[in-house]
Amino acid sequence: MGVPRVSRGAGFGGGGGMRAFCREAVWPRVSVVIRCKDERPWLERALRLVAEQDYEGEVEIVLVDSGSRDGTRELPLPPGARWLDMKPEDFSYGASLNLGCRQAKGDILVLLSAHCFPLSKAWLRALVAPFSQEGVGLVHGRQVGDLRLDPSEAAELETLYPQQDRRGGTSFSDANAAIPRALFEACPFDEQLPIGEEAPLVQYALSKGFEIHYSAAAAVEHGHPADPPSLWRRSFREGWVLENHHYRGRRSYSLAHFAYRLLGRTLRGAPRTLVLQGFSGLLRKLRLDALRLRARHQGARAAQGGHPCSAEPPSGLRPLSPPPPRSYAIPDGPPFCLAPTPEGEARVRADLERIAARLRAELPQLRALWLAGGFGRGEGLLEAGHPPNDYDLELLVARPVAPDLLASLSRELARDCQVTWVDLEAHNLRQLRQLCAHSQYGYDLAHGARLLWSACGRPPALLPAPRLPFVEAEKILCARIWAMLYAWPPAQPDPRRAHWQLVKACLALADARLIEAGLYRSHLREKQKMLDTLPQTPGESKAYTWAFAQRLGDPHQPCPLGWSQLRDLYLETWAALASRQRGLPIDSPEALARTFPGIGRRDPIGRLVRALSPRRDRERSEGLRAGILLLARLDPEAADPGSQEEAHKLRNAYLSEKLRTLEESFPLLAP
Repeated sequence: MGVPRVSRGAGFGGGGGMRAFCREAVWPRVSVVIRCKDERPWLERALRLVAEQDYEGEVEIVLVDSGSRDGTRELPLPPGARWLDMKPEDFSYGASLNLGCRQAKGDILVLLSAHCFPLSKAWLRALVAPFSQEGVGLVHGRQVGDLRLDPSEAAELETLYPQQDRRGGTSFSDANAAIPRALFEACPFDEQLPIGEEAPLVQYALSKGFEIHYSAAAAVEHGHPADPPSLWRRSFREGWVLENHHYRGRRSYSLAHFAYRLLGRTLRGAPRTLVLQGFSGLLRKLRLDALRLRARHQGARAAQGGHPCSAEPPSGLRPLSPPPPRSYAIPDGPPFCLAPTPEGEARVRADLERIAARLRAELPQLRALWLAGGFGRGEGLLEAGHPPNDYDLELLVARPVAPDLLASLSRELARDCQVTWVDLEAHNLRQLRQLCAHSQYGYDLAHGARLLWSACGRPPALLPAPRLPFVEAEKILCARIWAMLYAWPPAQPDPRRAHWQLVKACLALADARLIEAGLYRSHLREKQKMLDTLPQTPGESKAYTWAFAQRLGDPHQPCPLGWSQLRDLYLETWAALASRQRGLPIDSPEALARTFPGIGRRDPIGRLVRALSPRRDRERSEGLRAGILLLARLDPEAADPGSQEEAHKLRNAYLSEKLRTLEESFPLLAP
């Protein structure tokens, strides 16, 4: 993507054109300026998230410290970060930003508050990219509040910062913003204002014909601790500045106006506060709303009377204790495992309680949580001496969750629980209901998942379909190609994992047969009963019997079929299913590969998966065809060592280059 680079020495004098920029096929050099004082707990997290950004250009981090005493300066700095010192008596928000921006070396100056946390690794790109548009002079990003810290502030931020981009207007905040160096040099921040130091800069940019761009993708979590003295000072300064520089006597501060605004602020965000924190949290929100409005009104009256911005809180203002955390425990129910033991059940329960508590703490938008997969159906497998392999969880959310945040939570939860992976899928209620009506994932969620928590105390109605479309069978088989390739001998880095991949591949064949016949069920024993009603070849019967025995009986029984037989059965069964559905003579792996370039176009849930570009469609089709043909070529019993070695190299190359394409192109459920 071509983005603008600021030309050094270019000015902003007059006209509506963006003469300070020139288009180049590179990302400009960026300086992230962070002002801080005694903010170690927040700054450590902010620095880590900034350092993890996916940005192709050069990035430096400039930290302006104005006398921290809490060990902030002892934090380890990421590469490209440096400290600047400022005397506490010289501090103002504008002076701090001016010092950092003057010492920064970047062409684009990114301004970030120390208690703002980027919600994705694309945050920095989303702030810089709008400068490629003609006429954009200032960019600021979305701010999402933290309901756990201050529900009143979170509701206000949601109103001020929508989820759609916009251009124009006068609204701008330097807590999460980007400006060109040339614009800053033409008009620095105001060092006299107690807050709102960006106002003169905004007025100057607008007077020169530039526009403000709001980037919803450049989202940060911005929350202040609900400490009443600090809240009073901040709100008093806001009221003083707004009256002096915006309202100028045009607004009433009567008791009736106070009551009217208090009612509006309390109702805004009240349902979510009640769900997450109960009545105690709602009462706390009411007190914070009243305190914030009272301080703003007093600040405005001080400005009307010509008094200085003295924001000292009244005596006797005590800190509010945070609401007690709502107790949480996994509801009692059937065992999680097929062969339950007290130790195994306790292990799974402890892991799930840890996961649920973390998700409820990290995701204020969470509304319900299900445990899916084997443990959700009560068919989990815990081998002696081995931890659980993974946990599959579905999240019902009120608003979207950043993919990077979900991925980060998955990794951290897997590490905390000492499992291979924790799979998190997040969707809203409309998406879940549509998925349940058309997809295997939704069917299993409705019939074979365990509700761990619900904000309303009861499971939402999902209404699954009685019969799944055949395209779901194709998706299952497509997703399992890599399982067969991974399990192919002779060299196995993880024989145990390869064994279970073969088991899953055979179960995928069984699922595809059941979906085609309209007999699909979520639970293994019910699947086994339904399969007994279908005609089976001797090879299919052996494969199904062995696969179900691994899950329901003896997990160490050897496979009765050789690898070549199992591979041939997989391809033959898949070709037979496709032949019957399409009415085509599919009698070879080559013919099977040719039938799938259009997969997805007849997909009834195609509206729910992200739109695929023609290039992406070609890539996934080519990857699928290559997988089918390579699977057919691999033969562990080949007599020629040279051909065996060559096939092994092809298999490894395929796994390294095509595995991710297959997994992304054929997910059972795309967000």
